[in-house]
Amino acid sequence: MKRKTVVLLPILLLPVLAAANPATAKQQCMRQVVDVRLVSQYTKHCASPRAEAAGYQTLQRQIEHKLQEQDCLNRLDMDDHIHIRGSLSRFYGDPAQFCPVLKNQMPQIKQRYRSR
Repeated sequence: MKRKTVVLLPILLLPVLAAANPATAKQQCMRQVVDVRLVSQYTKHCASPRAEAAGYQTLQRQIEHKLQEQDCLNRLDMDDHIHIRGSLSRFYGDPAQFCPVLKNQMPQIKQRYRSR
């Protein structure tokens, strides 16, 4: 009886896992779009000296490569882009206000793409 359960359980779970995968991929894409925009803002307005800015430009290219590799922009619909734009709205305007927040987020973003 235990053998049948062990054999049947993965078979029964495959459709569930397959259905969850597109949602996971979409969430990953949304995270990458947010990350690339945050790194771009940080590089343009907050990073100094030049060496730091160059490092973040490299990170930005890495994330952009991931976006293309996973065809992320085609996975996201207009509602996703509106949601992303809303979540990023606090990072536009006065750099004196958003740079400290971005500076705190940069190590986490770098860590996400370090081993990829």
